[in-house]
Amino acid sequence: MRVELSKVNIMTKPKKGMSTFEREMKNPRFKRAFEKSYKEFLLSELLIAIMEEDELSVRDLAKDVGLSLLLFKKFVLANKMI
Repeated sequence: MRVELSKVNIMTKPKKGMSTFEREMKNPRFKRAFEKSYKEFLLSELLIAIMEEDELSVRDLAKDVGLSLLLFKKFVLANKMI
């Protein structure tokens, strides 16, 4: 028996379902928490990039932004753990 290729759908498109991330972002509490933590993460990445680019130590950058060394380290390190 010969099957005509035109009748066989070899390349079917998968049904577009929502990813876990998309489903979670529909939850307002999750979305708020994600957006807050993501902004903090981006800020810590920016600070680290500044330190690397300008060859600044954590101590020097903390002094430049007017934060205590302890608070600055806590912020940068806490967001690196995410």
